[in-house]
Amino acid sequence: MRDISLEAPGKLLLFGEHAAVYGFPALGLPLDRGVRLNYRPGSDWAFRVYTGEIPGLASPSGAPGTPPAPREIPPPRGVEGFFPHLQAVLSRSLAPLAATGGLPPGTLELQTRLPLGSGFGSSAALCTALARLGISWAWPDSEAHPASPQEVWQIAHDLERFFHGTPSGIDTGLSTLESPRAFFFSSRAELPRAIPLTLPPLNLVVGSIPRQKKTAQLVAAVAERRKTRPEETEGLLQNLGAIARTIITDDPPPPPDEWGRAASEAQEALWRLDLSTPELDHLLREGCRAGALGGKLSGAGGGGAFFLICPPEEGGDIPVLKALAPYIPPEGTLFSLRI
Repeated sequence: MRDISLEAPGKLLLFGEHAAVYGFPALGLPLDRGVRLNYRPGSDWAFRVYTGEIPGLASPSGAPGTPPAPREIPPPRGVEGFFPHLQAVLSRSLAPLAATGGLPPGTLELQTRLPLGSGFGSSAALCTALARLGISWAWPDSEAHPASPQEVWQIAHDLERFFHGTPSGIDTGLSTLESPRAFFFSSRAELPRAIPLTLPPLNLVVGSIPRQKKTAQLVAAVAERRKTRPEETEGLLQNLGAIARTIITDDPPPPPDEWGRAASEAQEALWRLDLSTPELDHLLREGCRAGALGGKLSGAGGGGAFFLICPPEEGGDIPVLKALAPYIPPEGTLFSLRI
């Protein structure tokens, strides 16, 4: 039996977080980094997670620079329960695997270039890679059975239920479709409608700090706030939805300075929803002092991922990177992303 290696990107949610839960549109893009999964069939299931390269596995062709030394980190708590879920989803979704009950047991080695649990969609990227793994195992001849992106997305979405219960489909959509998308939600469809999105040239600084709360806690807090402070909360969610819709529908796409203003306006609403943290607020302020046009948290909040829109000229991100670097802890990340 053969080893299989697959890759899938993480994501950056640009606008619409939390408002998307209540039917407003959202938009995001896949990152230039994510996870790499190596599957080695064996007698039992095992799951190992590495930062840096997976030991003994060659780097992807064309990978720039010298890969960092591998470091094994503890897998997510309760991951043992994922294997039955994986087998059930693959058996239900892929006819050739129904008779065998899924994949042969084996070792899953995950190399991540993003901090886990920080809002960059690492679990969605893992589920996308596993969906592609199941399809490639079910139909080794990919030309005879080419999998559609929608098929991969549906399987990845079903797999991600283990990690997030009722995921929106945004994270797996961005990881599967691998291009900027606007997402529109309907109560009649399990997955949102994903429309290709044209973005202006953007110069971003992207980072993360450790999160203080989990996604489920933050979503539940907003839901509770809608009950106790309905008028204010609904107004803030509508504002977030309106910002996302404006960015999506403006033709031509807004220039970077308007993106910066929109990001800061959205951050103000997210802050008023108690979704930011003092540490994240400080980073965004320092980034703007260094020349960023605006910025906001990305994802559920409570710390975690964030981004700043920088001046579009070459090197416009450098002062922002230098200003923020001293405040990023070892568990976080900071990098430039040019679109």
